[in-house]
Amino acid sequence: MRPPPTITLGGVVSVLAYLAAITAIEATGRPDWHLLAASPDAVAHGRVWTMLSSGLVVEGLASVQVAVLAAVLGLALWRFGALRLWAVAIAAHLGSALLAYAAVGVLWLVDASLVDVREPDYGISAVMAGELGALAAGGGRRTALLVGLLALAGFGIGLADASTLANAEHLLAFAIGALTIVLLDRRRLRPAV
Repeated sequence: MRPPPTITLGGVVSVLAYLAAITAIEATGRPDWHLLAASPDAVAHGRVWTMLSSGLVVEGLASVQVAVLAAVLGLALWRFGALRLWAVAIAAHLGSALLAYAAVGVLWLVDASLVDVREPDYGISAVMAGELGALAAGGGRRTALLVGLLALAGFGIGLADASTLANAEHLLAFAIGALTIVLLDRRRLRPAV
């Protein structure tokens, strides 16, 4: 059986490289995740690059999360192709952080004791949530069932321990991923003028 046209060598290599980087950082502890973690305070003080690097770190049960992420990325690659997969991942990861950080900033301005602007924000979970949102919005019934099972496996483990910021980002990332794929699909289906 031949793979669908969405599966390209470059797409497979990009997903494998991302998973390899995550695994290497987790296995070696280098660079230190504290250097890679973003926070509202870090971003406000110019460490904007941490918004991207934070997507290379795993918090919690690394082997389970990386395995679930690999399954989610594989399914997204199969369904959408690499360009749309990475568009969803970047939009969900950065978009959810920006919206959550803006909310944290507003709360901090109201009463600084309400939030911890230095709380580290890291993990592959926003990428995973975004891809799950895209799969839920862009797939059929069987895909929706699989997405539900993957979401339970990926987020069920850490939800009880996750911070309010992380839980808000997961929900935002899921919604942004769904919206991104809907907009990308709508644009693809428009007739050329």
